Amino acid sequence: MAITTIQNRGWTLILVLLAIAALGMTFSRTSWLALIIGVVWFVIGSRVTPLLGIPITTAFYWLAATTAESFQNWGPFASRTGSDMLRERIIKQELAYIDQSPLIGHGAGTAHVLVDGLSFFFHNSLYAIQAEFGLVGLVLISALVSLIFLKLLVLPRTQRNRVLEMSIIGVMICALHLGEVLLSLEVAVVIGAALYWVSSTHMPFVTNEVPRFRRIAERNER
Repeated sequence: MAITTIQNRGWTLILVLLAIAALGMTFSRTSWLALIIGVVWFVIGSRVTPLLGIPITTAFYWLAATTAESFQNWGPFASRTGSDMLRERIIKQELAYIDQSPLIGHGAGTAHVLVDGLSFFFHNSLYAIQAEFGLVGLVLISALVSLIFLKLLVLPRTQRNRVLEMSIIGVMICALHLGEVLLSLEVAVVIGAALYWVSSTHMPFVTNEVPRFRRIAERNER
């Protein structure tokens, strides 16, 4: 998202390539899938109406939830059998821990489990939210992110911001198989930027005061 603030195309290309290379070196199936789906949305997002956007993003989310594990024996992931087996054991402990207090959770900072005497953070941010804040907290946070995305989606086409839209999609996909995502600083920045963008569309003078937002608005109008 920050790359879009750079005006020089050469530097933008360099940073995009570096970001992709860094992401590739993580060997994270979920992150790779989030990037691919995010790029697809960036390409087609401006042509998608809100009515179509909801089922399309739902399909993306289902794809991410069901596809990532199918790559566990493919190419560079073939040697991660031990890691995947450990993940499965951790997830079993996560579900058992959630079942102890599913409605209100166990409190902040409690999303970790013991496997063979070793402590591990949760490998699913949605489970982590429910473990700490219960089903109530999970519904509230999911509703907040979904509402913000819908607010971006229903903006007039000239005011849409595909970068913020793809960022939220990427965040929610990563939350499926990566721990400590939804309450991270990066997600707070994405949500804050999205809220500011939505509010600026209702207050044009705010957009005009921020050069970066003004340039995006002018580009969308063209």
